[in-house]
Parts: sequence; C-alpha cells; structure tokens
Amino acid sequence: MEHIRLQRVVCRMGGRISRRRFMAGTAGGLAALAATRTVAAGVSVPDSARVWVVHHPGVCPVENGYRPADPDIVRAMVRAALIKMHPGRSVADIVAGWCPSGKTPATARIKIKFAGTRGLFPCHPGVINGVVRLLVDDGGVRPENIHVYENCPKNFGEADRPPIFGTPFAGGKNREPGVVYSQLGAPDGTDMPNANHRETIRLDCGNGQTKEYTFHFWDGLQNDTDILINIPALKRHIGPPKFTTTTIAMKNHYGSIRDPYRQHGTEIGEKIAALNAARVIRAKEKLVVVDALYAMYSQGPERGRMKYGLNKLLVSSDPVAADYVGWGMLNEMEPCAEPREIMLAARNGVGFRADRWQDHAAELEM
Repeated sequence: MEHIRLQRVVCRMGGRISRRRFMAGTAGGLAALAATRTVAAGVSVPDSARVWVVHHPGVCPVENGYRPADPDIVRAMVRAALIKMHPGRSVADIVAGWCPSGKTPATARIKIKFAGTRGLFPCHPGVINGVVRLLVDDGGVRPENIHVYENCPKNFGEADRPPIFGTPFAGGKNREPGVVYSQLGAPDGTDMPNANHRETIRLDCGNGQTKEYTFHFWDGLQNDTDILINIPALKRHIGPPKFTTTTIAMKNHYGSIRDPYRQHGTEIGEKIAALNAARVIRAKEKLVVVDALYAMYSQGPERGRMKYGLNKLLVSSDPVAADYVGWGMLNEMEPCAEPREIMLAARNGVGFRADRWQDHAAELEM
C-alpha cells in the first residue's frame, strides 16, 4: 500500500483584504508551492540514500512471538545489502574503505538499541552478533577491536529472553568471542562517565531560524573509533511533548551522549537532528542496520503493541533515509506523524529525504 502524504496549508489574515489581492497572493503562493514540490519530486534519490529492505523468512523461525534471530542468516542478509550498495567490491574492501587511509588495525564501535534500564524493546542479539561476524569474518576486523556499547545502568548481558522484563541481549551465551561489551551508564541511569568530547551544533531550522545545542560524547567515539555502526530497533514512541514519534537510527544515538535522559521534552526533534549533525557521529557512522525482524508499532516506548514475523533488516549508509523508511513502515501499520528530526536532519546535511519514503526503499528477498 502506498503512503500518501497530504499537506494542509493554512493562510492567516489580519484585517480586510481585497478579492484581487487575495487571489493574486493565493495564486502566487500555490504556484510557489507547486514549483517546490515539482523540484522535490524530480530529484532522484542518490545511491547513498538507498535503504535495502532485506527479507529472509528463516531468520526468525516462528511468527507469533519473540524468537532469537539466527546470526549467520543476519550476516548473510547484511552482506547481500552491502554488495548491492557497493557493486563489484568485497566486504573486506568496503570495510577498509570506511577507515582512514592506511589505518590498521581498524576499530569499530557498534551502538545498539537496549531500551534504557529494563530492555523492554531491544534489538535481537542475533542481529548484533551477525554484524559482528560480518566485520570479523568478512571485513577482517579483529574481535578485540570491536566495542558494542549502550548507555544503560543495569541488566546489560542477561540471557536471551522475550522483551517483557528481561533483556534479549548480547550476554553470556550470546556474546561473540573476544568482543568488548560495555554499559556506559552511571548506576542511577542519568549520566555517562568518560563523556568529555564536547560539540556545539548550530542547527538550521528553516525560515531564517537557527538554534544551538551542545552535547558531550563518549570519549572513545572521538579518540578510538574508525567505524561507527548503528543497530536500532523499529519502534514507535508516543510522540510530543516528551518523546519523538519514532525511535529508530537517529534517536538511538541518545545512548552516545552523557545526559540522554535530560534531552527529552521540548524541541526533541531539533535535538535529535543536531545530535546527528555532530562531527563525531556524522563522520564516523558508516552503516545503519535497523532490526525490523519485529516492530513495536503502537503505544511505545515500553509495552506497546507488537508485530512479529516481519523478518526484515533495513540496511543503509544514510540514517535519515533509514528513519524515513522505518517511519513509513510503522505509519502503514498504524498512522503516526512524521518525526520532525527527519526533515531537520536532511536540511542540515545529515542525510537525504525524498518526496516519498518509498523512493528510498529497495526490496531484497533472500
């Protein structure tokens, strides 16, 4: 089903206005709007903003509830997308191209979705481990140079359990050998230690308006990261005033900063867009793998309604495009407003947003 976005134009008028002036102004405004939409619709989506929607029916074998994901199938799914994204190149060449020239051994940091203190809707550990195996076995990255991280104060590393009160996560039997797993949260869950890399971002909000936001990032992102990989989940939020509409790739980096719990509320869309415009994220993030094996499509952020058996991964190098396609999929399950950060991040050069989210999506069946 194609999603159709309707735009409502409201004209505010003060005092009396002549019919001739009203008609002239309206005609000019509608002409300008039509011209803008024609330009937007005529712009082709660059290859870098393609989102490969990879489907494999066997990655989670049962469709009526949570099941662990097969990491080897995940690895094959991501590999297939990478080869589509970089025709004629091996995964080893692709990974090498992500690093600074001559930099060996490469260091990779993987930001996962853990969902705060309780892990009520995290990404599958099989997705994390599949990406890790791809980096090690296909990309040539040493396991000890891969750091899986999240900002969370407890429960990090429990066994694989359904996402109710447990944490189906990378821990114990789910951890890949040699890989570093770190919780970065303080015991009270409010702050991140060792987050001293400071960036102030000036955000273009349109209509001549700019705003400034300052974030403190984990030191290791600035000092010891060549490749940053983002593994979010496909998830709804309840929306304003406290939350954004969805939490996918861009919102996932709230776990990369010192005070994520204090960054909710007013102007959250602006904050998320500014966060992803920071150099430490923008320059190093090379791959987004959205866990769409299942989805929380309504009433997030915690015990929302779930849809199982999707068995898809959204693979892209563009976090804006990944969020746009993810939002489009959730919107078709249950209508929700487009998150403000998608347009703002695109305006500020973080990624690309086409006229329709379907223009980004390229299906890949396995």
